[in-house]
Formats: sequence, structure tokens, C-alpha cells
Amino acid sequence: IESMLLQDEVELGVISLQGSHDGLEVIPLIKEQIVLCVGKNHEFNQKKRIHINTLNQLPMVLYQQDYFIRQMLDQACTEHSVLPDIRMQTNFLPLLTRMVKNGMGASVGLQIMAEQEQGINGITLMPKMELQMAVAWKKGKRISKANQAFVDWLLERKD
Repeated sequence: IESMLLQDEVELGVISLQGSHDGLEVIPLIKEQIVLCVGKNHEFNQKKRIHINTLNQLPMVLYQQDYFIRQMLDQACTEHSVLPDIRMQTNFLPLLTRMVKNGMGASVGLQIMAEQEQGINGITLMPKMELQMAVAWKKGKRISKANQAFVDWLLERKD
């Protein structure tokens, strides 16, 4: 999305705030903890916290590699020499949640999703991981009236 914004392919987009955002204006939207998501019958269901090392060889169903949450998990796994047993990859959230509930594997997701999805428990990963998302547009670029109205609305809510 960032490269599409910078190349004028799209006018407005939602991006992750990890890393540098030279050339973009941003309005932060959310900052949410990433948790290990397990079904009610999973061996870790009663745990409140779990170290990332515990994910080594753990059966998992994950977002595809181009997804922000997956990239953060992959980075943390690399830093801790962890190799999960990846059983399936998809960016289709209803499929991921069904697979977790059915015991096919654990996943990672936002804490808010785990709180709102019956049958899924969110377990804090240690070290903690957070995802920050923002609306962005190219610096110095005029945006359409509709997008500008949306940006103005976001800025009003921010204060």
C-alpha cells in the first residue's frame, strides 16, 4: 500500500506504522496487541502468557506472508530461532477462526478479535507484539474532496 501511495496509484490507504514512512502523511488509527489465538480445547487455553519460544514446532494456521501480523510473527520467530509447524496459510479471517476453533492449530491475531470471537482465547505473547495502523496519503498531494472529508473527520475524532 505504501508504494502504491508513493507512486500515485492510490490516494488513501491503511498502513502499518512499523518502520519509516518518508513521503507520507499519517493519522494513527489503532494500536493493538498481537496475541496467540487458541480454541477452547487447546492445551494452552488456560494460559495467560506464553513465550514465543513455545511456538517452536507448534501446529499453526496463519495469515499469508504478505500480511502485517504474519510479518511481525515471522520477524519474532527469526529473532528467537523459532520454527512453527505451519499447517495452512490464508488471509481469509473466517477460515482462520474456524480452523483455530476446530483445533487444526493456533494462530496469531489482534487482541480485539480474540475478545470478540466466541470460542477463541487470546494469550499474550512474550515479548509483547503490537500492531499500529494508520491512514496515509502522499505528502504534498491534494486528495479528492471525499477523501479529504474522511481525513478531516478522522482528525476531529483524534483530538
